[in-house]
Amino acid sequence: MNALQWATLVLLALAAALGIRRTWRGSSRRGFAVIAPLLMAGLLWLLLYPPLLETARVEAVVLSTGVSTQQLAELDSRVPVYALPGVVAANASIEAVPDLATALRRNPAIGNLRVLGDGLPEHDLQALGQRGLAFEPGTELRGLLDVQWPATVRAGTLWTMHGEAAGVEGGQLRLLDRSGAVAAETLIDAAGRFRLELTARTPAEADYRLQLLDAGNAVVDELALGVVIEAGDSVNALLLAGGADAESKYLRRWVIDSGSALASRISLSRGIEQRRNDTELTAQTLQATDLLVIDERAWAALAGASKTLIRSAVDEGMGLLLRIGGPLSALTRADWAALGFAIEDADLPRSAYLLDGGGDIEVARLPLRVVADDSVALLSASDASVLARWRAHGQGRIAVWLPLDTWRLATGGDKARYGTLWSKVFSTLARARGTSAAVLPQRARVDQRAAICGMGADALIESAQGQRQRLLIDSAAGNCAAWWPAEAGWHRLLDAGRRQSIFVLAAKATDNLIRAQTRAATRQRLRAPLSVGTWQAPMPRWPLFLAWLLVSGASWWWQRRGQASR
Repeated sequence: MNALQWATLVLLALAAALGIRRTWRGSSRRGFAVIAPLLMAGLLWLLLYPPLLETARVEAVVLSTGVSTQQLAELDSRVPVYALPGVVAANASIEAVPDLATALRRNPAIGNLRVLGDGLPEHDLQALGQRGLAFEPGTELRGLLDVQWPATVRAGTLWTMHGEAAGVEGGQLRLLDRSGAVAAETLIDAAGRFRLELTARTPAEADYRLQLLDAGNAVVDELALGVVIEAGDSVNALLLAGGADAESKYLRRWVIDSGSALASRISLSRGIEQRRNDTELTAQTLQATDLLVIDERAWAALAGASKTLIRSAVDEGMGLLLRIGGPLSALTRADWAALGFAIEDADLPRSAYLLDGGGDIEVARLPLRVVADDSVALLSASDASVLARWRAHGQGRIAVWLPLDTWRLATGGDKARYGTLWSKVFSTLARARGTSAAVLPQRARVDQRAAICGMGADALIESAQGQRQRLLIDSAAGNCAAWWPAEAGWHRLLDAGRRQSIFVLAAKATDNLIRAQTRAATRQRLRAPLSVGTWQAPMPRWPLFLAWLLVSGASWWWQRRGQASR
């Protein structure tokens, strides 16, 4: 027994003792009147803490949205059936409940559940406990089942959208821009998967419509979505190369075209250099530099004092990209090992296909392997080898780069993919100078809860119609707030002079996506039926209450009769 039960037992015992003492001292001293307080105290104890009885477990059927008429027709009337919101009870034997927790409270003997339809939403899955769960999907889904796309992309980069569709054999996907022009299109493969690629143009709030077409070009499903195209942060880059090559040439051009500041020094021959802006390696220059890109020849030509300045600058937050374009000297290997990168010769092919490019982009590389503790892959090949690694060093980051000819992407007419590749490198390694922004919901949907975090105390939401709404921000939970958008389209978070765009999906437009997500989440929680046939359930309280009421009434009547006979 716990402390509360002990306290209750002591109070009941004292009450019974007082009742017996009073009855014993009275003139109507009778046997029943003496034991009645004991009976009442005992029954009240059982009423408050009923004994546990062995009870047979039962299986229940739960009907969710999407249940088919055939499944309804095959229901067994001997099994308890509960209908969740969105399901119309076909007959009186089906009990409608607001959620699964309510059904489990009303029938605690339920040990196993059989769910029919689209499955259980998240709050119902949390109420399952350790019960067995079987799931039988209802009507077949037809349309878009999964769509993944980035909420924010950078101008000039290539971004992808991928997902899954069902019920459309020989169908295709078409992405339309705001004007109705086709921005990208692709066929659905045999597994129902699709992938679209397109280039982000100028910074804007880009509106798109994703259409799923059948073999006859009829629209089966459609989803309106938005992508924020950002200009990206300007980076102060410094490029040092020990010789002129195509990789340095096109990298310099991309840095300038992206709007970043570039200083470069390229050795052409002994004593002859091509310079752009200030390239002196001083503490002031490196403090203003966000990312230093240097190859093995330029590193080997540095004085020891310059190398020390570079290490100090990295410790203070500057990014450093070590580019390998040829053989490494023993001194360079030792220097880079001191930075956390061991460069080893390896029996590897001299070319590889980029994993980020879908496995169709080939780049040349040296047969080297980079070993670094606590490092992260920056660029990987389709054969699982790593072409670039980075690791933290003080407040900055250092990376080693193996590809030799990514410039072929730019000359081969794939400038967007080239820009995407190097934009990822620069954004990963460059010194962080920007202000922190609020964390927005990845997918916001009308009438569905969305969480926004990292806001100031005066943050506001501006709707597509220009109406403003103040959020209730919890400062104890990371300055987060819950938000239920009421309309679809573009909304803005206004926070300390900063505007962040949020696209809200329409409620009906994502029905298939929600149904598919619910089915997938339910399948992940499947559990074998419980093998135990019985369980210990509290005894029903109503018989105990009637017994207590009967004894209390009889005691009162007995005492009243004794007083009347005096």
